[in-house]
Amino acid sequence: MPICSAESHWLRHVIHEGEQSMTAVAADFTGDALPDVISDSGGMTRLFVAPDWQEIILSEHPEFKWYIHSEFFDVDDDGDLDYIAARYNPGQVIWLEQPANGQTQRWNKHLIDDTIHGIHGLMKGDIGNDGQWELFATSAQPKEPYP
Repeated sequence: MPICSAESHWLRHVIHEGEQSMTAVAADFTGDALPDVISDSGGMTRLFVAPDWQEIILSEHPEFKWYIHSEFFDVDDDGDLDYIAARYNPGQVIWLEQPANGQTQRWNKHLIDDTIHGIHGLMKGDIGNDGQWELFATSAQPKEPYP
């Protein structure tokens, strides 16, 4: 028996209901020093702005329900955080470029890769030890091409 339960230390915040979400990431996407959340469900990528969790549609993809995994970092080195997402199968990795005003403008979608099938995870890391993030995607499908 634990000394104290996790419930006594964690406050639950429901920021979105009604759609199954496979991925969500938290970071200060708005530059106000508060953690915001980006999640993907129901054919849309949404930004929830703290502290009131205002919902902003960043991108729509009605041809499929959701991305399965996501990450974030400043992909284009312009000083703001961008969003990276992966679809399982057929595989696809995209990034959403945060515009000058990420709370009122749509984020532009850019294709990173569409040959990795069965993507089951994304993670960032500084492999070259040069201060630059690299992106890694894992696959759960034995389909070519293999990197």
